[in-house]
Formats: sequence, C-alpha cells, structure tokens
Amino acid sequence: AIFLLLPCFAAITLLMAAGQRAELRRAVLDVNAYAASGQAAAVLYQLREYADAVERAAADPAVRALTRGPLKQPLPSSVDGANLDPCRTQQSLEAPTALQPYAGRFATLTVLDENGCARARISEEDARPDYVQQSYSWRDYFASAARDAVRPERITYVRPAYRSSVSQQIKFAVSSPLFDGERWIGVVA
Repeated sequence: AIFLLLPCFAAITLLMAAGQRAELRRAVLDVNAYAASGQAAAVLYQLREYADAVERAAADPAVRALTRGPLKQPLPSSVDGANLDPCRTQQSLEAPTALQPYAGRFATLTVLDENGCARARISEEDARPDYVQQSYSWRDYFASAARDAVRPERITYVRPAYRSSVSQQIKFAVSSPLFDGERWIGVVA
C-alpha cells in the first residue's frame, strides 16, 4: 500500500509545485508590469518637461531672432544662377544668450534657420570647426518640423533617435518650428 501511496504523494507534490511556480511567475510579471508602467510615466513626464521648454523657447522673440542675426551671411548664388549651400558662407554662430534660459538639462539646444543652417547652439560638447558650415536640413528633427510648419497648430515633437555628428552618441531631439508671425523661419531643437 505504501508503494502505491508514495507515487500518488509525489505526483500531488509535483502538481502543487507547478501551480505555485505558475502563480509566482504571474506575480513576477505583474510586478514587472507595474514597475514598467511607473518608469514609462516618469519618462513621459520628463519628455513633457522637455517639450514645454522647447515650446517656451520657440515662443521667445529673442530665440526666433537668432535665425536672422547679424552673423547670418547672404544666400550665395553660383555663376549659372543656381543657389549654392547657404550654410557654406557662415563663419560663426550667434551668441546663444537667448537660449540660456531654456537649456536646462538638454545635452544640446540649437536653433536652425529655414535652410537647416545652425544659427546658435548651447551644448555640453564642443562642435567640430565645420559645424557652422553644415546644413542639417536632412535631419529628422529639422525636416519633420519643416513639414509640421504648414499645419495651423504649433506642434512640438519628440523625434526618432539619431547619431550625433558632433559627439557620435545616440540622441533624440525634441523640436518645434519657429515662426515670425505666420512665416516659418526655422527650428529649435
């Protein structure tokens, strides 16, 4: 009789252990989901803070004025009348004083004019010497903001991650179009 009961007790013990393991797994998944939702809420809150700072900067007349500051060079033309890269003639950036109140915890805060030329920049890392002569119109944070500029509402977005041409680090941008009245004049990112 004991030989018959022993396998029954072993089977019952294994079934109970399997049930407890499944229950423990569900509990761990519930705790992980709760922790992930808390972290997601914290990230969303942080992104909202970043978007608010960029929106405040976009509304500041002094920040918008950086797109047409005194260091902006006239648009060059080639011999055949075709426009050349407007960024090539730039020698330096405008003083970023107007960006300072919005820099906060951003690694980089920059203003680009309507051609994608960098006009002012505050950053934790130094830019390469040719930074001011590069067009960034191909970057998503510029191109998407340029497309968004035709919408009647002012939209600030978190753009997809990209590799910084200066630091080579993976970054993401929060950008907003800049307007002079109804005319689109650039991007703050």
